[in-house]
Order: sequence, then C-alpha cells, then structure tokens
Amino acid sequence: MASQVQLYSTALSIVSIPKASYPAFFHGIVKLITHSWEDEYRKVLAHRGTDSTLSASATKRLSLRLSSDDNSSSPAADTFSEDDHIDDKITALQEFVNVSFTPVECSVICPTELVDLLFTTPLGLVPSNVLHEKYLAIQVDGDGVDSGSRLLEITAPLSSAGIPIFFIPTYFSDYVLVPSRVQSTVTRALESRGFVFSNTANSYVNMTDTPASPVTEKPLFESDLTNSADSSGPPPLSPDLQSLGESTFEQFSAKGVRPEINTSTKLLLTGARAQNKSTHLHSSMYLKIIEILITPPTYFSLTITDGLEVSFIINQDMVHAFPTELLLGSVTDFLIPISFDLSALPEDSTGIVAGVASRLLKAPHDSLTIMQMSYLSTAKSGVVMISEEDLNLAISALQ
Repeated sequence: MASQVQLYSTALSIVSIPKASYPAFFHGIVKLITHSWEDEYRKVLAHRGTDSTLSASATKRLSLRLSSDDNSSSPAADTFSEDDHIDDKITALQEFVNVSFTPVECSVICPTELVDLLFTTPLGLVPSNVLHEKYLAIQVDGDGVDSGSRLLEITAPLSSAGIPIFFIPTYFSDYVLVPSRVQSTVTRALESRGFVFSNTANSYVNMTDTPASPVTEKPLFESDLTNSADSSGPPPLSPDLQSLGESTFEQFSAKGVRPEINTSTKLLLTGARAQNKSTHLHSSMYLKIIEILITPPTYFSLTITDGLEVSFIINQDMVHAFPTELLLGSVTDFLIPISFDLSALPEDSTGIVAGVASRLLKAPHDSLTIMQMSYLSTAKSGVVMISEEDLNLAISALQ
C-alpha cells in the first residue's frame, strides 16, 4: 500500500447516463466542470438559509478570526461567519468530480448536492439512473510503486472485505470510491495497519516500514509468504488473490460479460494544473474540453480534484488539439483499452477491479516487471488500460 492515504469527506453520487440520454445532461455537465454552478449555489443557500453547523475547517477559521475581533457580535463578524460557511461548502464540493465516456455509457461522479442542483430536470425526463449508494473518495499516493502492484494493493483488501468499490486513475494520484457507510471500517483498518492521521499532511501517513493494506493483512504475492521469488519472472499471486480472479471471471461467464479489446484505440493519461482556485484551468483548455463534450468520443475521462488538478484520459487523436505546453508528462505513452460491460451485474458487486487485475497479472512472461496497467470504473462498465508492449499478454490472459 502507498505511504499516504487521504479520505475525502464529501458525499458523492454516481449517475449512469445512456448515450441516447446524454444531450439532456450536456449543459449540466458543462456547468459542473467549469464551476459555473457556484453563483447559482450561493443563491440557493441564500434563499433557504445556510445550515447551522459549520465544518471543522470553517469553525477553526472563524475562531481565529473572531478571537482577534474586539466586538465579535458586530454585523461585520456575523457577515463573515455566513460568507465563510458558504465558501467552505463550495470548497468541499470541489473535492472530486469525474466525467467519463465508455462504449457503454456516460458516467458522472460528483457531490450529491450538485446532482440535485444540476441534473434534477434531465433525471426526470430521460432514461438515466443514480446509484443508490453514496460514496466517499480515497486518494492514494502511489509514488514509486508500479501501477500493476498498486492497483492490487489498493483494491484487493477492500474486495476481500466485501466492500464494493470504484477505481479512478488520474495523472496525479489514484482514487478509490467506497460506500460512505463503510467509512469507519476503512478508518479503523488504516489505523490498525500503522497509519496515523497527520494534521500537517491532512491525511493518514504510514509510520511503519511494513507495507500497509486496509481491511486485511493477507499477502498479495506468494513471495510475501516465502520471502523468495522466482528470478525468471514476477512473483506468483497468493492463493487468495488467484481465487478472487477465478470467482470474478466465473461471475462474468454466468452473466455473459466478455472483454472488448480495442486494439486500434490508443489512450493517454495526462493532466494539467491550475495556478490557483480562483483561476482554475487555462481558458483554452476549458474550450477544448467543452468542444469534446459536444460530440464525445467512445473513450474520454476527465477528473477534477480540489478545483486545481485536472486529469484526462484522451484518445491519441485528441492530444495535439490541447495546448501541449499545458499538459503534464509524456504525450507518447499510450495505453490500449479493454472494456467490460458490467450492466448485467448488481450494483454492489465486489472484487471486479481486483479480480480483473489479478487475472492479467497472472499471465506468464519473462520480464521481472509486473504488467503496467490501470483501471477506470464507471457506473456500468470497467476499462482496463494496458501498455502496448503488454497487450498480447493481456489478450492471452483474458481468452
């Protein structure tokens, strides 16, 4: 497990939009990603009155401000309190947003309050669905860990605990979405595995040298049990993880789920960073995103975190349409998508992400390096993204 994990506090909803229904949601999605909902949200709060309870961060800022004010009951202090509360709520609603397109659907992940604000009308007019669970995002710092191992380290323990998850990769970090009802379970698991909450980092930091896995301590690889590995290839998976992969594909077989391998499609995971929350992204970047949303491609994903970091999964043909000087990282490290239509599976299915990853990592090959991959979850589909050099191995593993 990575050394730093941050649990976000804002309740998220996941909206599944059939491609035919997407035009009705277009304007709401544009408002969502361009933050043009903020003025409307302020008006809503002003109309109904703000909640009486401030968040912890807002309360702390108010205490500092009011303690230096000789007359805390003055009108100016009252005005500050209300404005600070609204600003704090808006900041919280910028924590995590994702809009993704796959061959199956358009999927929107955003704060539940914004679903009510932006999508109430289209949800009542055209076929669409909001998943019944509310979710919380967990940010995982994966620096220095290869993507295949990180994917399993994050998802396998949660799957073993029977927790349904969604997985969203970004250029900056990986995110796991867990039902809000299991927040205490995840928190206790982190603490039991040596994680301590750091006020400085505002996240859980692993204070031990032992790799941490939330919820369970079962090893991922047989070498974790034997302290030895076959020098001719990557370490074999543990029996528990092999079983998880087998049960996942048995479920796929029962429901007729088959992988769709898109060898002609090449995707790039990249990102951009705004200078501050008041400026957000460069205007030319937003214009290109909106242009894409007008007629979205088969594969596209946009994730915005904390109103500052923006990550894209874009088709090879789109790369040069963006201001390349604003994109981060390599613009040539392409990934091949392998998609699964999961609409026949129950919403609370568990083990899908880890099961697919374990099947792929089980593929025999000569390299000592674990297969490079990532996984994008949407409401009703899963997309594994494989490096071009590992594609043949992935196809063999999935046949």
